[in-house]
Amino acid sequence: MPKRLVLLFVGFLIPVLLNVSQLIAQEITDPEAEYTRIRTMAFGGGYAEAAVAARRLVNAFPEYGDARVLLGRILAWQKDYKQAAAVIDTLLMKDPDNGDALEARRDISLWSKENTAVATDVRTGYSFDYFSLPYTRFWQVFSAGAGHRFNWGPAAAAINMGNLITDDATGISATEFQVEVEAYPRFSDKNYAYVSYAYSPGTYFPTHRAAFELWQILPEGFAISGGINYYYFDRNIFIGLVSIEKYAGKYWFSGKCFVYFKDDGPRTSYYINARRYFNDFD
Repeated sequence: MPKRLVLLFVGFLIPVLLNVSQLIAQEITDPEAEYTRIRTMAFGGGYAEAAVAARRLVNAFPEYGDARVLLGRILAWQKDYKQAAAVIDTLLMKDPDNGDALEARRDISLWSKENTAVATDVRTGYSFDYFSLPYTRFWQVFSAGAGHRFNWGPAAAAINMGNLITDDATGISATEFQVEVEAYPRFSDKNYAYVSYAYSPGTYFPTHRAAFELWQILPEGFAISGGINYYYFDRNIFIGLVSIEKYAGKYWFSGKCFVYFKDDGPRTSYYINARRYFNDFD
């Protein structure tokens, strides 16, 4: 064989052998072992390499739900929230009751809000309450304040101006103010709370108002919470509460029970809420 033909043959054969060896090296024979390897890599901070390996695992085993959840979380850790949400949504389209996927989707939505470019916001609000029986009463509240996202969670402060107008029989026309602060401290990926306090020197706002509620995130898209609300007008008022929440795809359901502690014994009331999310990061 002429020397030139030998060189051409060898030059052609070497790249082919290299490609074959790479394909063999990339072939995944044990998806569970590869999943563990990728997770360890990601936990060690190697997000870029872990993301590539996780995509390869998902492509090789498209029905492997845990691999998709891992890929979604790795992308979220890289702050690529849209891609992360898309990966999880693909899984939820096929398996809408996948608890790990629902939990990951909730985390991604929360992390995306905490890492938006705008960390401080200005907010205003208005509400009113009106009735005419047994007497006429018009109560309106204007509010203005600001919020900020800290490393431990969001917080806000506001001033509320309340205006009360009644009929000629009672002849009340009063304006007073209230100051309030609130925060959502996050203790871990599974626990966060709501804390608030308000004070007013007036008559129609409570002198003191405080609230505390603690959430525990559970598997399968569930969460539970418990807390207490406190008001002081001319006496102390305590209202306890417990709730259970469930995320199911783009839906959120909540059931809440309030317990009013009165002198003649506790009274209870129940509320059910449902919410439909229409975009990725509501």
